[in-house]
Amino acid sequence: QILKYKPGLTILSRKREPLGREERDPENLINAKTSLSLGLDKVFVGGAGAQPAGGELTPGEYREKIVRLLFEDKKKPPKSRKYNFRIIYFFLGLVCLIITFAVLPFLEFFVSASIVASQTKKIASGEPPSLRQIALSEKLAVLSRDGVSKFYFLGVFENELDFVVDSSSALILVSRAQKKIYTILGSLGMLHQIILGVGGYNLEKVSSDLSVNLSALSYDLGFIEGALSKGKIASLIPVDKELLSFAKTASYEGAKVASLLPDLLGKEVPKTYLVLFQNSSELRPTGGFIGSFGLLTFSAGKLIDSEIQDVYSADGQLKGYVEPPRVIKEYLGEAAWYLRDSNWNPDFPSSARQAEWFLDKELDRKVDGVLAVDLYFAHDLLAEVGPVDLADFSITITADNLYEKTQYQAEDNFFPGSQKKTTFLTALSRALLSKIVESDEKSLFKIGKAILASLERKNLLVYLKDDSVSKSLKNLS
Repeated sequence: QILKYKPGLTILSRKREPLGREERDPENLINAKTSLSLGLDKVFVGGAGAQPAGGELTPGEYREKIVRLLFEDKKKPPKSRKYNFRIIYFFLGLVCLIITFAVLPFLEFFVSASIVASQTKKIASGEPPSLRQIALSEKLAVLSRDGVSKFYFLGVFENELDFVVDSSSALILVSRAQKKIYTILGSLGMLHQIILGVGGYNLEKVSSDLSVNLSALSYDLGFIEGALSKGKIASLIPVDKELLSFAKTASYEGAKVASLLPDLLGKEVPKTYLVLFQNSSELRPTGGFIGSFGLLTFSAGKLIDSEIQDVYSADGQLKGYVEPPRVIKEYLGEAAWYLRDSNWNPDFPSSARQAEWFLDKELDRKVDGVLAVDLYFAHDLLAEVGPVDLADFSITITADNLYEKTQYQAEDNFFPGSQKKTTFLTALSRALLSKIVESDEKSLFKIGKAILASLERKNLLVYLKDDSVSKSLKNLS
């Protein structure tokens, strides 16, 4: 019955034995005399299973304790508040989801912009871009544009939303342009292998793919140029506007040249080109004294023959006498005119045709075009492809020591009629040509960049008999 009023309560006698049935009767327990007559002068009161340590009570204290425990109205302890954690978790998840969908498009935008900027810097520095990174940046830009567009229904921050949407669209264009650059580099790699006679690629297909991608790249660059005209967008993508404009023109004109590659590389009949190596240390109207020259012959795209000759060796085979221009007689003291002085006209096509004429008379060789390069072109190439060893001179030529070594060879033990400097330039020309031909695909991009820069600065001059190609090259530079 005590448990009926107070569950868990146990009352023990002094002997620490449970009370009997009569002793547990509430009426007897309340009556102190009854309790005493039952021998309960002192008792122990505690919870279920409790031991009577420090709980001894006198009869008065006992009565008071029992009454308080069993019959007084007691305030119920406040119930502990129970929470429904499922509902809490649901609302927390909902809030996180809303924040995620609100922030994610903007996060995607900034990540895409960062990737585009890094790939643009790689291209500008002469390194091929990463196709995986480009694909990721394009995907993120698309997700950003589509995600941000959904916030227009709010009717607030429309200018800011327009900026992000327009910028994302610009990033998509840049990513696609970078992807085309990667594809173009792949086609150039195939073309390089065709020239080397390996790989088994089809020249016409490679030429067609190259032309199509260059044309598409020019189209994309035009849109990018328009998008970057907005100042805020331009700050996100570090692109040199002049370089961008040149790249657009170069890709447009390059597409025309690429379509003519099969003919230029001797698809039907072999084609031979004369390369004039000009020493910038000795001034001449087209860039320097012609110390040596090369002959490159292509057939069905393959380089089948390449030779470098000393100009004096060819000039010694000229039969007959050619009256030189008055200025050559007066300023150079030359009594006759030879291939080495054929570049006296500052108009390169005129000098190129003169060089063709002398080559025909001296070596009985006809060519389909003339190229001229100088030491500045050689310097740019060395900076991209690395040093070359000249075994005959026991020296290594780098971009840093090129001018110094060339000048030393020109002046060391010099005497009238000495050909030492010409022999040095001939060896350098052979080494550079071999380095270009044997370069890997990664180096091709850097070589192409150096060639374009040299065309723009006139350190590389080109004359071709094909008028359509000549017109495109003229537009390039």
